[in-house]
Amino acid sequence: MELYYIWFWVWIIFLIVEILTVTFYWLSLALASFIVASIVYLNWDNNFTIFQSIVFVITSIIFALIFTKFLRPKKVAQVFGLDNYIWTYHKLEKIWNDWKLKIDWVDYLIDDDCINDTFSVWKKIKIISHKSWSFVVEIV
Repeated sequence: MELYYIWFWVWIIFLIVEILTVTFYWLSLALASFIVASIVYLNWDNNFTIFQSIVFVITSIIFALIFTKFLRPKKVAQVFGLDNYIWTYHKLEKIWNDWKLKIDWVDYLIDDDCINDTFSVWKKIKIISHKSWSFVVEIV
């Protein structure tokens, strides 16, 4: 059997494994074996040589590095907790001496640093950020 047939079948096997796993590591091995099969076919080299294994190893490493760098899914910024409410609008409430805002039936304190004389009940505010247990707001 010709040596390029063996490399060709290795290429097919790696492609099938890649289709089943979808990790892109097997695809790098498949492309490396395809390149070696092409080199063997074009040179009519029927003996397995160290050159073929070196080409296979180097090209598979290069493809693995390229695929993991460029085909990695992009990270989606996920927002948790009180960060969900930043840049949303709400109404002011005053309970006893504290200014608060109600979000989903929960009362949240407003940070003391942003409270001023223009605050009044039911005035519309925008949440800028939060400091652990209180929101930093501005009047709209």
